[in-house]
Amino acid sequence: MVLQPNTSESASLTEDFLYFFSREVRPHHWVEVSVVTNSGVEVFYSKQATRRAIQNLRESIDGDKSTDQLDPTPSDKARLVEGLQRFSDRVVDTQGKHSIYFYMVTEGTTDPEAITHIREIAKRLSKQNLENAHLYILGLSSNNRLPLTAALAPIGDRVEFASADYDEWIQLLRKF
Repeated sequence: MVLQPNTSESASLTEDFLYFFSREVRPHHWVEVSVVTNSGVEVFYSKQATRRAIQNLRESIDGDKSTDQLDPTPSDKARLVEGLQRFSDRVVDTQGKHSIYFYMVTEGTTDPEAITHIREIAKRLSKQNLENAHLYILGLSSNNRLPLTAALAPIGDRVEFASADYDEWIQLLRKF
């Protein structure tokens, strides 16, 4: 999963998502959790998951531990491209032989250059075996939904979107 908690709303969604995800994860699941920052996409966790380890990620991600809530981590919305590249890399690495449930928590972007890069990633991915690949984008703002949906159209049957509304994104988490 790739988390981009760069606004208070996406930070709140990230916190909720990690909590509910920790309840779904099982010890045989291999989980990689990365966070988008201004310096790039940083891996915070990469191994077989436990409920406690996923719950503890909140503290690792939080830049200001003096507050009760997860604080936003500054990042350019265009860095979302690097997160989607992670998904592409995992698909290529597994050659469709293993199930991939890839969650991204982001508001998305309308940046034309980022959208162009995302479209290129999607075109390359469309030539791969995607039978076992699932991409879920949670927290998508209404302004960013159409550009991102259009950019990911070449793999549209493998992508699902949800806003920050609990009733939407929890349905996608339950597919894990």
